[in-house]
Amino acid sequence: MEVTPCKDAASGWVWLTLPAGTEWPAGQPAEGVEVHSRIDPGLRRLHAALHTAGHLVDALARPHGFQHTGNNHFPGQARIEYAVDGAEFDKDELAATLTTGLDKAIAEALPVTAGEQDGRRTITIEGLATEFCGGTHVTDLGLLTDVAVRSVKVKSGRLRIGYTAEHAESAI
Repeated sequence: MEVTPCKDAASGWVWLTLPAGTEWPAGQPAEGVEVHSRIDPGLRRLHAALHTAGHLVDALARPHGFQHTGNNHFPGQARIEYAVDGAEFDKDELAATLTTGLDKAIAEALPVTAGEQDGRRTITIEGLATEFCGGTHVTDLGLLTDVAVRSVKVKSGRLRIGYTAEHAESAI
């Protein structure tokens, strides 16, 4: 049975829903009941690439003084959002600076490692940033390909940096 991820915009919570008109077979599975799941490896690699690329874009944008307010790492709509509080900047120059930084970090194949701080999981892009995160990531930036800034725009007082990324052909 296929399930669909849903996200509450206000809280950020994500849950899985069943297709309309279907029910979980025989209700909730009881403790100890064996269940099976399937992961699409190609889709997982794509999500790992998009998620890691989002951390990289964020690590390169924050030094410009923007305050991170949200993100979306889904295919076709990946973006990082920041409060700009009236700050003025050249969007084309920012896009060019980010592109240069992305290309450099990916060419250096910087390691991406998991750790823990205050009992919470962290992700570190070596030499750039450490963030709390429980998502899926590539093990080094050399596994990213086709990473690009697709848009830089300001809407409703928020800077939105849209990006694309793919996972290089390799096994995880």
